[in-house]
Amino acid sequence: MALLLLSPTVDQVDSAKYPAFNPLPIPAQWHQPGDFLIGGIVSQMLFHYHSTDMNKPPEWEWLDDSEAIMNFYQHILALAFAVKEVNENPNILPNETLGFHIYENYCDEKMTYQTTLELHLGALQDSTGWCCCWALVWWLLLASGFGPSAAAALCLPGGVDYGGLYLHLFVDFLKLTYGSFPSEEGEAREVCFYHTVPKEDRHYNGILQLLLYFGWTWVGLLAVNSNSGERFVQTLESLLSRNGICLAFTERIPHKVQWDAIYHFTDTLSPMNGRMIDTKVSTFILYGDSRTFILMNAFLFIGPLAVEQRFSKVWILTPQINFVLTGMERLWDFHFFHGAISFTVHSHQLQGFRTFLEGIKPHEDKGDGLLKYFWDQAFECKVVNGEESGEVDDACTGKEKLESLPMTVFEADMSGHSYSIYNAVQAMAHALQNMHSSRTYVRARRTSKRATFQDLQPWQLHPFLQGNAFNNSAGEKVSFNSNREVEEGFDIMNLVTFPNKSFFRAKVGRLSPTALEEKEMSIHEDLIAWQTGFNQVPPLSECNTHCHPGFQMKKIEGEKFCCYNCSLCSEGKISRQKDMDDCIRCPEDEYPNRNQDGCLPKTMNFLSYEETLGISLSSIAASCFLITALVLTTFIKHKDTPIVKANNRDITYALLVSLSLCFLCSLLFLGEPNKVTCFFRQSAFGIIFTVAVSCVLAKTITVIVAFMATKPGSSMRKWVGKRMTNSVVLSCSLIQIAICMAWLGTNSPFPDFDLQSLTEEIIVECNEGSIIMFYIVLGYMGLLSLISLTVAFFARKLPDSFNEAKFITFKVNENPHLLPNDTLGFHICDNYNINEITYYSTMQLLFKSHSFALNYKCGMQKNLMGVIGALESESSLNMANLLDPFKIPQLTYGSFAPEESDTKEFSFYRMVPNEESYYPGIVQLLLHFGWTWVGLIASDDNSGEHFLKIVEPLLAQSGICAAFTERIFQKVQWDNHNEFTTIVPCLDNYFLDTKVNTFIVYGDRNTILFLNAYVFLAPFAANHTLSKVWIVTAQIDFVLTGVQRFADFRFFHGAISFAIHSHKLPGFHTFLQGIKLYGEDENDFMKYFWEQAFDCAVPNGMGSAEIDVACTGEEKLERLPAPIFEMHMSGHSYSIYNAVHAIAHALHAMYSSQSNVRAWRSGKRARFQDFQPWQLHLFLQGNAFNNSAGEKVSFNVHREVEGGCDITNLVAFPNKSFFRVNVGRWDPMAFEGKKFIIQDYPMEWQTGFDQVPPLSQYNTYCQTGSQKRKKKGEKFCCYDCLLCPEGKISQQNDMEDCISCPEDEYPNKGRDGCLPKIISFLSYEETLGISLTSIAVCFSLITTAVLGIFIKHKDTPIVKANNPDITYILLIALLLCFLCSFFFLGKPGKITCFLRQSAFGVIFTVAVSCVLAKTVTVVVAFMATKPGSSMRKLVGKRLAYSIVLSCSLIQAGICLKWLGTSPPFPNFDTQSFTKEIITECQEGSVLMFYIVLGYMGFLSVISLIVAFLARKLPDSFNEAKFITFSMLMFCSVWVSFFPTYLSTKGKYMVAVEIFSILASSAGILGCIFSPKCFIILLRPELNKRERLIRRNK
Repeated sequence: MALLLLSPTVDQVDSAKYPAFNPLPIPAQWHQPGDFLIGGIVSQMLFHYHSTDMNKPPEWEWLDDSEAIMNFYQHILALAFAVKEVNENPNILPNETLGFHIYENYCDEKMTYQTTLELHLGALQDSTGWCCCWALVWWLLLASGFGPSAAAALCLPGGVDYGGLYLHLFVDFLKLTYGSFPSEEGEAREVCFYHTVPKEDRHYNGILQLLLYFGWTWVGLLAVNSNSGERFVQTLESLLSRNGICLAFTERIPHKVQWDAIYHFTDTLSPMNGRMIDTKVSTFILYGDSRTFILMNAFLFIGPLAVEQRFSKVWILTPQINFVLTGMERLWDFHFFHGAISFTVHSHQLQGFRTFLEGIKPHEDKGDGLLKYFWDQAFECKVVNGEESGEVDDACTGKEKLESLPMTVFEADMSGHSYSIYNAVQAMAHALQNMHSSRTYVRARRTSKRATFQDLQPWQLHPFLQGNAFNNSAGEKVSFNSNREVEEGFDIMNLVTFPNKSFFRAKVGRLSPTALEEKEMSIHEDLIAWQTGFNQVPPLSECNTHCHPGFQMKKIEGEKFCCYNCSLCSEGKISRQKDMDDCIRCPEDEYPNRNQDGCLPKTMNFLSYEETLGISLSSIAASCFLITALVLTTFIKHKDTPIVKANNRDITYALLVSLSLCFLCSLLFLGEPNKVTCFFRQSAFGIIFTVAVSCVLAKTITVIVAFMATKPGSSMRKWVGKRMTNSVVLSCSLIQIAICMAWLGTNSPFPDFDLQSLTEEIIVECNEGSIIMFYIVLGYMGLLSLISLTVAFFARKLPDSFNEAKFITFKVNENPHLLPNDTLGFHICDNYNINEITYYSTMQLLFKSHSFALNYKCGMQKNLMGVIGALESESSLNMANLLDPFKIPQLTYGSFAPEESDTKEFSFYRMVPNEESYYPGIVQLLLHFGWTWVGLIASDDNSGEHFLKIVEPLLAQSGICAAFTERIFQKVQWDNHNEFTTIVPCLDNYFLDTKVNTFIVYGDRNTILFLNAYVFLAPFAANHTLSKVWIVTAQIDFVLTGVQRFADFRFFHGAISFAIHSHKLPGFHTFLQGIKLYGEDENDFMKYFWEQAFDCAVPNGMGSAEIDVACTGEEKLERLPAPIFEMHMSGHSYSIYNAVHAIAHALHAMYSSQSNVRAWRSGKRARFQDFQPWQLHLFLQGNAFNNSAGEKVSFNVHREVEGGCDITNLVAFPNKSFFRVNVGRWDPMAFEGKKFIIQDYPMEWQTGFDQVPPLSQYNTYCQTGSQKRKKKGEKFCCYDCLLCPEGKISQQNDMEDCISCPEDEYPNKGRDGCLPKIISFLSYEETLGISLTSIAVCFSLITTAVLGIFIKHKDTPIVKANNPDITYILLIALLLCFLCSFFFLGKPGKITCFLRQSAFGVIFTVAVSCVLAKTVTVVVAFMATKPGSSMRKLVGKRLAYSIVLSCSLIQAGICLKWLGTSPPFPNFDTQSFTKEIITECQEGSVLMFYIVLGYMGFLSVISLIVAFLARKLPDSFNEAKFITFSMLMFCSVWVSFFPTYLSTKGKYMVAVEIFSILASSAGILGCIFSPKCFIILLRPELNKRERLIRRNK
């Protein structure tokens, strides 16, 4: 509804005032007289149209039945109630009354204009014809935004004085709205527009907060298919995405529907059925007005969802939607919308309003012509007068009550819009009262000149309305803020429906945009009623469920970001919250728990006294210490005995003391390491152990020297004594002490924490400080031990009474045929870039050249068939407001945003693609040159805001950041330089920022005029240091005004422009050359152009003598610089050329149509004057032709010429001219890969760039081998570059995160690629393999040689005396042991892995069992020599064979069990080494492996014990002492094997095992058989029976 405040004189409506072609009935009205009238236009009635044919004029038969939107009648009653309350209030406007006059517009735009003009202009018809007069004093416009009523506020005709009175009235009249409009629409008229409801965008954040409150992240959006709907979708979609909410779908609902095709409407929306029943999308946001709600309810009732009983959704509705139905829908209800949550305009119940409603009776209408329509459809009866009541069956009785109607038909409670109307009337009344009481009028009354309202002007009311503040009858304060807007919030209502088709709206919350952030929205969840399918529980509306802690979100390719899979956090990472994008690592002193949703503290790991191993080692150390102390005590007690005295007892005491300290020293390695223990333990152990080893060395040397001194005349006697031994111990110990002191003084050990080696533990250890010094200490001890071993070995044969040498020996280890006989003319008007002049010029084109009456043609007829214009979007839309009701085609040649050019559905044609199609091309250009840090400069208007809303997300999605965003005023006072240079004070800083070298400029010619003037006036203009790349959009032309003619575009040299496509036309250049000042084409435009372009004056014939420089008419256009005039056809000019040809071809097609052919045959030739402009649409839409340049021109379904744009490069010259070079093209309709074409080589850049494309980045690229790390508080383009962590690489620039190499590869040194890992195994070709192979072969040959020697001398006593058969078996087993080591060399295979451990175990067991058998045989044989011994029956080969066979069979059984259950197999270890893949044999069952080794160890220990006990037997051919040494070496090797084997990996672990096999086998071979071979080969005289008998004797 639109309302106007009028003077008391208003005529009744005459049918003659409404043109004959209007099919609608004379509008209904309600007139209540008063001193001041409020005029209104009501959209209560709807006339349903049948489908129309635009090739025919409108007909009455198009109309269908009318329907009333019955709930809207409350708005009318709210106005009447407010006027009644004002008139009854003695404190407001005393002695003055308010009245109103309301018309019905039937929701039709044309009727809206006509009724608005009737109220506004008070048109009267006199005897002379048409004339226009005005009795208007005040104007109050109240618009709800429903249907065409809102349009009346935007386009109203002018007055008699076209240049003065009409424009003055149009600007200054007051307009108050009671609907919630978008900000852009609300600011359409700056000064005179007042809002009694907050602007629409105030509730967008409320929708967001509501979705976040209930956790709805997957929602549907349904919006009306209009400008406001598109703006709502774009704004909300961006807002939601920034807060993690996705739109599952976006649907447009038609704004108008032909009701005879309502089922076709439901079919149109049928794709939405599947989305409606999607159980994941439980929340729908519905945007539009009451008609949108009516259509949506109709879709749900008529469509297939009507039978869906379990259709349950949550509807979120915007403020402009009212729960209303038309008369045709009165049998429906709102059960589909039960539980809907609505943001409604704030309302409050007014005292007396219900009583007022109760007094409304149909037979007491008091001039209310609108009541009848309402009453008829609300109560389904006929309102008739008393005389006709008997003739009508369903006549209304007059006793019907409004309160008895269901709420779907009429609400008795005051709605939000009605409450806003009430406040608007009250605000106007209080403003009038305040103005009446002001000082000016008080002074007028004192001078007996009473001021009357009729003497006042509308503009005088603004200060009283803007500063107005009052309390209404509900006690609520009403006032306007600085934006002429009532600061009120929105009520959050919940719709509760009932089976009787009634409903109730419960207030469940409040949205207050001006409140503090935490109090902006309040919601009472417990008061909300939900759909029955939700069981009174807030539903879920998510694409998928949350990812719980321990998981991370993984986006599904091709889906929106709200749709993701949940993947378990990778090893070593956790997520503590739901829906984490990436898992994080625990701190170094913590590790992930089992569920990977938290971190647990790592335990401190060290060898403590409390754990079992620590207790065991402590016990062993203590026991050994006690034993050593006991031995020391024993030796001291028996110090005078020969065995103590014979081996230097002082050195013995020192050795025992050092050994006891060694045992105690081991306690330094137990417990938590600290500074003291770490400092001392290695050095203390090294010194003490060195003392012990040096004592052993001293004792050995003493034995040798002592025996050598016994020879006659020996010179060794002087060395005999304590001095030598003390010297050896002291010197060896001092050397070690010096080494330790150097170690402790330079880089001493210290306690350290190893956080990486173990997952769940922190290893507390002692860092050795200097590893070199540590190994020097150990190496020195090893050297002394080796010397002691060597010396003791040589002294083992000395007389053995008290010889210690044998016990010391082993211990270490991106035309003409067109319109014939008819001519085209043109009429061009200049609008001076002023909106009001645009309206005036358009109406001049519509009606008459110099005087006109609205909707009436007189005088010379101008056969206007089409209009071309304008360049700017605002001017084009202003023209469309007047042209569209008459269906006159309008062809624009400017590039507009889609929502601006779609405002007029039928008559609007675009000769240029919409500008939004160019935006991806800008992004491609930036990506092509790698410009990621750019500036955005846009015009400060609606189109500029739309550009920023679209481009900023596009840039962000492509990894490009806007360094700044600035808006430039479109209108500037050019005569005020100080104001001009301070409009955008920050531009200086941006221009001087060397990181931002690329500026994207959006706007029109005014924008480039402003920037060029700004740059020339800026401080840096003098030194010409500004070097930037300018990227400008299609609407921008490089032009200058007459004021700027001496300027140039040098600062824009190298600019890249996305220009409207142009083509060189034959003859255009010649045409321009023929333009002369005094030629045939002389016109007003030429005069003004010629004077400013050539800086001269055109003589007018009257005052020529006063002209300084007169124009001669010989000036030539081609001499003008390009900023003044371009000889090449520009894109806009090319579009105008195509527009003229499009109209001409459409006219020709219409003239040549079949209907005209039939008319010609009947002898009546068709004339263009008989055609109407609306008939041209059919031929214009299907028009397709080739212009003179050979290019095809046609319109698509959106009435838009398809195509791309040219990418041009501006080359500025010192003579202030320029040239535009075509360097590329952007065509969004082309195939992928050919949409964007750019040629780098012809491009010119600013001189400061040295003809090289500049960088425009916040920082340089992160090179390969590094990853980006965003700077806190900065945009995502601002980041640091960090080296990839250990084990990861990045192969591209600017990678967000480094990646791991495949398992069979490892990062290179630069961490920018992967190298294949080397297959590692102990091969025959490497040095270690060759060495081990050589040793194995040598020992095999030696064993073979020994076997041969023994077989050759099998009959000698030394061979026969020790069971030769067992000896042969032992030698063969040893030979196979040496050969068995070859199983461990080379690349492991299935066979070698299967056999090697078991074969080695069995063969080695045979060898050890042979040694055991030999030892047992010796013992038994000597025991059998005693008289009466029962051991004689065991003497012989049977016992030895039994031992070998039984021991070997047990090991063979163990190996068979191992191979049968879990045999070894080849395996690849990719984790242990960074650069190698270890090819190894996996043991299968580690337990069985250690059982095999344990069994061999068990046999070895038994053999050692038995041989040790038999060492004292007669020793001519007694092997016991040799077996003792061999088994001692065997046990030492395999005891050392276990820690060494477990601490190594890969081929070195195999080498350890091979070494152990070879060393132990060689030990047995050497210790047992070398003495015998010595006798057999070198001392044969000892290998005689007589020698044996004599020795035994």
